[in-house]
Amino acid sequence: MANIKKSFSFRNGVQVDDDNFLVNPTGLVGIGTTVPTEALDVRGKVKVIGEVNATSGLITSLVISDTLQVNNLDFAAGEIGAGISVGTAGVITATSSAGLVTYYGDGKNLLNLPTSQWLDTDVGLGYTSIYSQGAVGIATVDPRFFLQIGGNNDLGTFNEGVGINSTGNVVATGIVTAGIGFTGDLRGNIVSGLSTFTQVEASNVNVTGIITAIEGENLVPFYYLNQSNLPSPLTSKGAFAQVFATNRAYFADDGSWKEIVNRETNGTVGTGTDTYNIDSLTSNTITGTVSGNITGNINSAGISTFNEIKVTGSISGDTVSGVLTTGSLNSTNSNIGIATAGSLDIQNKLAVGKINPAKNVEIFSVGITTVDVLGVKAAVLQLGQKASIGIGESTAQFKFGESSKTLEIFNGDTGNFTQALHAGNFVGVNTGSFNWLYGQTNETLMTLDYKGNLGIGKTVAEYPLDVAGIATFSDDVFVKSTLDVGASLTVGGNLQVDGVFNYPLPSVISGSNLNNSTGISTFLNIQVSETISGVSTIGIGTANIAKNVAIDAPFGTAIFNKVGVGTTGPTSQLEVDGAGHIKKFFAVGNQGPGCAVDFSNAGRGNLLTPQQNKMFMIPPKVTTTERGNLTDLQAGAIIYNTSTNKLQVYNGSSWANLH
Repeated sequence: MANIKKSFSFRNGVQVDDDNFLVNPTGLVGIGTTVPTEALDVRGKVKVIGEVNATSGLITSLVISDTLQVNNLDFAAGEIGAGISVGTAGVITATSSAGLVTYYGDGKNLLNLPTSQWLDTDVGLGYTSIYSQGAVGIATVDPRFFLQIGGNNDLGTFNEGVGINSTGNVVATGIVTAGIGFTGDLRGNIVSGLSTFTQVEASNVNVTGIITAIEGENLVPFYYLNQSNLPSPLTSKGAFAQVFATNRAYFADDGSWKEIVNRETNGTVGTGTDTYNIDSLTSNTITGTVSGNITGNINSAGISTFNEIKVTGSISGDTVSGVLTTGSLNSTNSNIGIATAGSLDIQNKLAVGKINPAKNVEIFSVGITTVDVLGVKAAVLQLGQKASIGIGESTAQFKFGESSKTLEIFNGDTGNFTQALHAGNFVGVNTGSFNWLYGQTNETLMTLDYKGNLGIGKTVAEYPLDVAGIATFSDDVFVKSTLDVGASLTVGGNLQVDGVFNYPLPSVISGSNLNNSTGISTFLNIQVSETISGVSTIGIGTANIAKNVAIDAPFGTAIFNKVGVGTTGPTSQLEVDGAGHIKKFFAVGNQGPGCAVDFSNAGRGNLLTPQQNKMFMIPPKVTTTERGNLTDLQAGAIIYNTSTNKLQVYNGSSWANLH
């Protein structure tokens, strides 16, 4: 379009290039649009060189590349006010203390605003209060109390600050000065000239000044490390003190510190049930109970009686120190003069009449030493290797009175009872003997000398058995060598001679075949009430005794009460000690055998009551282990296995149950 320097009046509108420029009939101008809605409606960028004067305006997005001036205010580099700038990210920032951003209205739509722990709270009092949701710090950026002024963030070593928690506690590491006073509990140190308290309760009070109390009441106790640190009792009269080194309490009175000792209603001296030490106690008589330990000496010239004494060290005394009477005495090492004890318990060594014993128990006196073991019912002295009492234990006992008027000596174990003569390393001959005396006359009843000769009724035995008087033997007497009878020999029973009997025979026997050393002696009838000895063979009803047969009675019947085969002491009617062999038939019962071995009538017949109703047979009983050790097994062997409670038979290779 050509430049036209004229004025135009568009009454009905004008349009250029269809949509680039339009003036509609209402006078609205549109640039870049054919439907303008404002007096000037521009769709696109507008470049203005010069000033733009507008009474008001609505700018959706404003980009200023250089300088914006509003009411003579130059908003260069994003500044929109004094000390306030808007950054490229749309953040409003106060760049100095002069910058102040004020916002009125509902801020719920404001985004990315910094939060705060301060809240306005309305509890219904007619006004709002400020409430902090977290800890508040003054002079600190890391408070650990709800309100903290200064200090560090370590509650264990908190210093150089003041902290207040929600329970009312205040921690102040510096000096707290109060013009009026404190109410309630106070913990820590009080640095003050004159302080007045109604009541002080503290685990540790260190006072360098003067403590005064209401007249008539006890002074506040002091606490000192050692007894030597106690102040003068003259200036501390009426005061109490506790000494750490001795763990004792003291009271200042009459120019000295006196130890405080509590006396219970039952007479016990001490503080409650605790033991109590007394440095020195001098008294003619102590009445009541002394409980606890006594360290030091008890010097008494009279009689001292105690229910029980327990000593960790030693008890020493002599015969001139008086008499000690106690119900129970327990000591590690005791040297006692005259003492009576219901129970004496010595843990180490006991010496009577001497000191420093080498053995567990030693008794010594210059004259005769006596030991009495007495009991109202009986007296028992026990030796052994076990603490238990009784014959069944490994002990030996000397008893008197358990059996009336009887002295008994027992070895409770399975060992020997040994008595020895001349057991020491002493030189001598004819070194004594064992003697048994009758106490009423001191007559020697029996003596056994060191050579082994036993004399009965004699003080000196000439032979291993030397009897003065008549000797009676109720059973057999065996003389291995020669029996020399100096006078008469009377035999009331049988006389058995295995060797030669050199004694004259009666005339009826001398010269007959009864007195033969070889051959056969013949009797019509012979009756023996007890024993036949010295006879090699006996023939009954025959003179032709079979070879190698001791008794031969081929045509008669022999009746025996008991028969022992291989034994001289049968306990049953027939007892065989060895193997038995029956070649033909064998039966047990009241009838003859019906087969090779017949037990069908076993246990029947005219039997005694204890033998009746026992018609059963018991095979050999063995365990499984014992069964495995059986030898020479044959097929058909039968046992009763006690491990499995089964009757079993051996089939030639293994065992099988029969049921």
